[in-house]
Amino acid sequence: FFGNDFSYIINIMKVKENSSFRIEKIKSESIYDDKFINKISYRPFDDRYIYFDTKFIERSRGKLSNHFFNKLNIGLVYRRQQLPDNQSYYFLTNNIMADGYIRSDNKGGESVAPLYLYPDENSLTNERTPNLNLEIIKEIEEKLGLKFVNEKEQNSTTFAPIDILDYIYAVLHSPSYREKYKEFLK
Repeated sequence: FFGNDFSYIINIMKVKENSSFRIEKIKSESIYDDKFINKISYRPFDDRYIYFDTKFIERSRGKLSNHFFNKLNIGLVYRRQQLPDNQSYYFLTNNIMADGYIRSDNKGGESVAPLYLYPDENSLTNERTPNLNLEIIKEIEEKLGLKFVNEKEQNSTTFAPIDILDYIYAVLHSPSYREKYKEFLK
């Protein structure tokens, strides 16, 4: 993009302009930077790379995407809208995600819920925090008789966010659970 002329970008690279993306304007205002190269989950089990500068990405979802860039994180991928065939798909990703990750249709796209939220660059702390409802976590602590910790420990008296995610993922794939609660899962 940065090293080619307008004709090559339009005809060979198949870049399309619109009212908010004008090739010559972007080229004059931007310079290439390796820090914008990130992995993207394009389709299940198909990771690719993207030049993720918000000047280039329409609807970048920057606030959500920032929790995955060059960070140790994992996200639960799900569809918010039930499909006509009552199929539900759940995946995990540790990257930002492409639109149409699971299915490309007009029934709504997939969403991703990151396990951890990272502070922005203006934050006073650099610690990640679990993206979990702490009231529910307290109930789980009481019922299990275990202590919740923000990071996984090799200790049989604690549980961590990854343990919660593992449990949720397993339950969502359980045929008996899916059958019993199919009306609620819609």
